[in-house]
Amino acid sequence: MSSQPENSAEYWSSHAGSYSFQTKGLLGPPGASLLEELDSLLPFGSTPDSEVYVLDDGAGSGNTTITLKTKYPRVRLLATDLAPGMLEILRSRTDKEQGWTPIETRAANAEDLHEASLADATFSHVVSAFMIYFCDNPPKAVSEMFRVLRAGGVVGVATLTEPSPSWRLPWQKTVRQFFSQEGRYDPKRVEYESPYSFPMVTYDPSQMREMMVKAGFEDVNIRNFDAHFEPMTADAAVKLFYELGYQNPGVNVLFQGFEKEEIEAMRPTFREQYLAVYGENNERQHEKILLTTARKPKR
Repeated sequence: MSSQPENSAEYWSSHAGSYSFQTKGLLGPPGASLLEELDSLLPFGSTPDSEVYVLDDGAGSGNTTITLKTKYPRVRLLATDLAPGMLEILRSRTDKEQGWTPIETRAANAEDLHEASLADATFSHVVSAFMIYFCDNPPKAVSEMFRVLRAGGVVGVATLTEPSPSWRLPWQKTVRQFFSQEGRYDPKRVEYESPYSFPMVTYDPSQMREMMVKAGFEDVNIRNFDAHFEPMTADAAVKLFYELGYQNPGVNVLFQGFEKEEIEAMRPTFREQYLAVYGENNERQHEKILLTTARKPKR
């Protein structure tokens, strides 16, 4: 999927738990909206169970899988992800559900589903929520979705349309302010740029449309979705940020290059900057998302 070590199966498996915790409240609503659109194009429940077969491509810790199975507990579904650790969490979140048909899981590279023995024209639906921007070759991943869909099948893709500021922006402002003070002045750090924890590719509607059409899809529909984070006080946000910063590889990258004493001394400044950027209860923290649906041409 990606040649970047920080985007490897091992990387994602190692912090699958914290990823699940951080994203389920944020990514659930756009995933649910995407499923509703797919259901309107090709209903999940209007045909015999044997005819509906859904691929959750890059399922992660299972947000989209759980949303679908909650509404359609008998739908046949295969959840794939590059990271076995993600699938372990998905199974732990779903194994005890009553009345659900079993969820199939399989480790798979979205850019080469042949490796996971996924044959042509297997699925009636493919859904991919917040996965393709982690790929080295996103058009290849979309082409693989097309390949494994049946003729007339539908696909839904959710992706970011602008880079996520997340923790990066208040931390960047924190470092710049902290090291601009008398007695702490550091000319390099007053121009500090927060790094991304992994390479991030975002898309505008024209890019998404081009990628889908080149793969062979028709009836491409794209709309914006504004996803808001769950309310969180500034004190709770500071506590969570520091816990993740010390434990989570994806957030720890922000702490790299600083001594622990400096990191701790910046706590009050981080709280101020978090409030300035997102407000109390983080009412201004949100993600700009594109929801794309399309159909594979019928025979």
